[in-house]
Amino acid sequence: MPRPLNPRPCPLLAFALLALAAAPVALAQDIAGTWQGTLQVGEDSHRIVLKISKSDTGALNADEYDIDTGGLRIPVNDVTFDGSTLKFPMTGHGGNYVGKISADGNTIVGGWKDDNQSQPITFTRATPRTAWAMPGPAASTAMPADAHPSFEVATIKPSAPGEDLNGRAPFLEQGRHYTAKTVTLIRLLRVAYGIQPQQILNAPAWAETDKFDIEAEPDTLGKPSDEQYHEMYRKLLEDRFKLSIRREKRQFPVYALRPDKDGPKIAKSSAGPKDRSYILANPGPHGGGTLTCVNVTMDYFVSTLMITFKDRQIVDQTGLTGRYDFSLTFAPDPLAPEAGTAPDLFHAVQEQLGLKLESTNAPVDVIVIDHVEPPTAN
Repeated sequence: MPRPLNPRPCPLLAFALLALAAAPVALAQDIAGTWQGTLQVGEDSHRIVLKISKSDTGALNADEYDIDTGGLRIPVNDVTFDGSTLKFPMTGHGGNYVGKISADGNTIVGGWKDDNQSQPITFTRATPRTAWAMPGPAASTAMPADAHPSFEVATIKPSAPGEDLNGRAPFLEQGRHYTAKTVTLIRLLRVAYGIQPQQILNAPAWAETDKFDIEAEPDTLGKPSDEQYHEMYRKLLEDRFKLSIRREKRQFPVYALRPDKDGPKIAKSSAGPKDRSYILANPGPHGGGTLTCVNVTMDYFVSTLMITFKDRQIVDQTGLTGRYDFSLTFAPDPLAPEAGTAPDLFHAVQEQLGLKLESTNAPVDVIVIDHVEPPTAN
């Protein structure tokens, strides 16, 4: 009777089998890399590229790109990868993306969900052969830096009585089409000159009550810079409202933005020299809201913060030059139910940015209205 085979185990074969069995687990833990997937929103398809990297401390960093809307780089805040689950808030939108990585580490199946909708999106790990071509810098479509644009075509009419924006932004930009809905003269002056209401002197009574709808197109191709955007509205006010002003300086109570005792905690921007500057707002992870600032100057950041205040100007006294990437989560009204555990603006600026807002007095630019009248007919 033949003896049953009882070969000795081969150490090399055993090691290979062990490595093969462990490979999917190892890959599943390696979330770093470039991922791509298509998000379907109604009839629109958006090809999303997600680039995830690890810092020296092992923390995850991520940038998101929507190829079909110009490929703007959007930093992703608070990326977590626990076990096989990837989660991050959708910067500039409400809700979160939650997905699970496959055993072979090559796909993440999940979806974006907020309070109103849920959209599935599966990300696939990109390779040099399968990676989608990224569009050039969004700034390639910018207006020439030396251009001084005007609104070539502008329609202004009184807003319908009782018209309500229902939470929509009053100023919108869609391609070459600009709209302003139910805006007062005071609101237009704030946009045109980057000022608060108390910096507008000698305004007529109707400046705060009469509301207008505006539709306009610029006379210059390309996306305007912030200053060019303000310039178009200044020229519109001069042309159609016959606005004439004087600029002066007056002493006002202000909030001075200054470095905290341990210094700023914000990082220089990783954006390229031709990349756009922008600030996106979305709900915070634990209440309140989050401002994601990309390639911004302190002047730009301060002008955005001023929307939160109606009583005072904010003066930049940080001494910070250049452009920065950072995010700030705070509750405009800490007592509101939607505030959650988000801090108020003063604590948020200090704790998250290493800056502080201090009450003081300072000379502030004001405009004195010499002449203005209701807009001329279209």
